[in-house]
Amino acid sequence: MSDCCSAPGLLPFECALENMLSQITPVTETLTLPITQALNYILAQDIASPINVPNHDNSAMDGYAFAIESLQQNKVLSLVGRSMAGAPFEGKCNVGECIRIMTGAKMPACCDSVEMQENVQVNDNKVTFLQEKTQGSHVRHAGEDIQLGQQVFNKGQKLSAVDIGILASLGIAEVNVYRKLTVALIATGDELKLPGQRLNSGDIYESNSFVLRGMLAKLHVNVIDFGIIEDKFDSIKAAFVSADRKLMRLFHQVAFQLVMLITPKQCLTI
Repeated sequence: MSDCCSAPGLLPFECALENMLSQITPVTETLTLPITQALNYILAQDIASPINVPNHDNSAMDGYAFAIESLQQNKVLSLVGRSMAGAPFEGKCNVGECIRIMTGAKMPACCDSVEMQENVQVNDNKVTFLQEKTQGSHVRHAGEDIQLGQQVFNKGQKLSAVDIGILASLGIAEVNVYRKLTVALIATGDELKLPGQRLNSGDIYESNSFVLRGMLAKLHVNVIDFGIIEDKFDSIKAAFVSADRKLMRLFHQVAFQLVMLITPKQCLTI
């Protein structure tokens, strides 16, 4: 790449980037969080489903559950019970009988099919089926969406809002994740002033850190803003040392990832 920093005596961009990346090590510290706090964290574990989803055969329609054998003998069946979501039918449904069932309700053990309520006629406890049906109609089977033991998420995946919902549907209350990166944000320049401050002759408003903070917000990292540092080697070095110490205190002496961002015009070896 050819740019204004590629002139003789200056460190080329590619070399600067390689030097910086060579000093970065992946985060290894993990923590266990409730799923309500895990949004945008990176999983530190593979996650397999502890249950079938759905966890039982259930109806995909509001209608009537029956054994297909019953309709092969008669199109009019006797209504003998109800199966509601959260209140399943626990009795027996014989040949020639049917069960009123709602969407999501558990299928009675004696039934294998469902007809939607729009395709029947009901007269007291007699239900007339108006169309031919096949076995398994309108039935969602256990594990149809996710099977017991199926790997759902891989280690290294960033958790989205949808992912949190899936974890909840699996009954998983906590996850093991990597801690967030913490970024020290430093701007340098004697000519820099913050928005709202008065500009003196030769001054400009500092804007890089505002752009970077916005970009970092999208990455969901922790940011420590050290503000504007004057254009002196000792001051900049002291700011880096201060950032290092502050992060060490923040992490209680455990290993940490430090990313230091400075304005492009600064090329220092510290």
